[in-house]
Amino acid sequence: MEELRGKPAVELKDINDSRDRICVSQSMGITVIELTELSEAVTAHATKAAFKLRRFKSYTSAITVFIHTDSFRQAEPLYHKSQSIKLPYSTADTSTLVSYASFALKAIFKKGFKYKKAGVIFEELSLHDDMQQLELLSENLPLNISSKTLVIDDDK
Repeated sequence: MEELRGKPAVELKDINDSRDRICVSQSMGITVIELTELSEAVTAHATKAAFKLRRFKSYTSAITVFIHTDSFRQAEPLYHKSQSIKLPYSTADTSTLVSYASFALKAIFKKGFKYKKAGVIFEELSLHDDMQQLELLSENLPLNISSKTLVIDDDK
């Protein structure tokens, strides 16, 4: 009723506001049984999420990778698993994030299942100005982004 009087009932959030996580996932058109095929999907998701991360001028210090079988096919064995990794330092570099995502995928992949969905979540996001030391005895590494990553961003 308040909307009719010009008062918004729900606050709209600006898309450019800071976020607390970025998730990129997608169901695959066909079921996937090989690690290499699943790895290609996770690499694509991590690359897209890293691009979003840089677009929001943010860095991540934690990554989660998840994989699922098709829950609608009751005749097939079900498998849903995720792996979270706390990064040693915050980063927005695509190659670094893809490496960690690949490592997490290898830890949770099991042969014999028909996978339907994979995804990557970047958590513990921070802006460049808000960077903190993650470990007591470690230095804050410079927030370098490889030249290869910058070239890829320029193409988009």
